[in-house]
Amino acid sequence: MFPCVWPCPEPDPEELCTFTDLYGSLRLLLSFQVLVYSPSNVPVTGPSTFIQNLPACLDCQQLGLRGLRCSAFKDLVLSGATVYEVEQENWEEESSLPTIQQRLLLLLFLQHSDPFSSHLSDVMATEAMIEHHLEDILSNNRQAVTAALQTELRNTLIAQNHRKKNQEKLCSAVEVILSSSISVVSCSSNVDFRNACLTSMKVRDTHELLASICESLRRVTSWKFTPRSRCYSAQMEEHPDGPTRAEI
Repeated sequence: MFPCVWPCPEPDPEELCTFTDLYGSLRLLLSFQVLVYSPSNVPVTGPSTFIQNLPACLDCQQLGLRGLRCSAFKDLVLSGATVYEVEQENWEEESSLPTIQQRLLLLLFLQHSDPFSSHLSDVMATEAMIEHHLEDILSNNRQAVTAALQTELRNTLIAQNHRKKNQEKLCSAVEVILSSSISVVSCSSNVDFRNACLTSMKVRDTHELLASICESLRRVTSWKFTPRSRCYSAQMEEHPDGPTRAEI
């Protein structure tokens, strides 16, 4: 008995800092499906309490997910597939990058060998018996099944979880930069310095300065999560006629 992910992404350790695709879109797992196959590679369409209760057996904290819930037993496309929805957080909504919603398909293959079953009728009888006792088979192998699925999901979510941690660090740093910048300008007793800051950012007061710095930081930090194959200067060349503004 072993799981298989389709498609099966193998993240390159050298590229784990790249959390977006070629077009700079954030990949986000929304749901995954589990489909059980018999030893003859035929999908098992019968209901399974073990599969439906799978979210309770998985360690969501280790996977970096808020939670999982079984949303449907049968998928409209894959008959017999159990669908689990991933509970989303609002951190991805703060990103300026477009989001690519991904769905993962896990195939659970059952293996069985019997050297005494050589006739087709014996094989079919064995298949029927396995499907009839599928719930007991999965329950008796609960630890092996959940460990295998946990490993596959964890390996698949490596890039997403790396991006989440880096995004949280970056958001904390941005807050410090904002508060420090505004504090320096607002608390300065040098009128010429304050006017120079406002003039260089093309704003009239500290309220507009805060919004301007926020926009500048958003534009700069958005490139933090683009692939190495893209470069900031190449993107800037696409808008050579745009207005320029000095940054603090």
